Amino acid sequence: MLTFVTRALSENGDANPSTMRVATLLIVVAILTGWLATTLKSGQMQALSTEQVALVLGALAAKGWQRGRESEVVPASLP
Repeated sequence: MLTFVTRALSENGDANPSTMRVATLLIVVAILTGWLATTLKSGQMQALSTEQVALVLGALAAKGWQRGRESEVVPASLP
């Protein structure tokens, strides 16, 4: 299980986790954990606020944008 999480959070499958992936995961988990707790406590499905949706989608969009920018970068050839 820990190996799966480590590989999922790393960029190239190595053991070094991506900071952006860890930050995105923390944002999503924090928002959804709070939502789940209030839903379970109240006994009814709670709506996510606009701010919560914006935070989750913003974090995911930022990661997607970063991933796209990384694929555009072509390493310079060595002389």
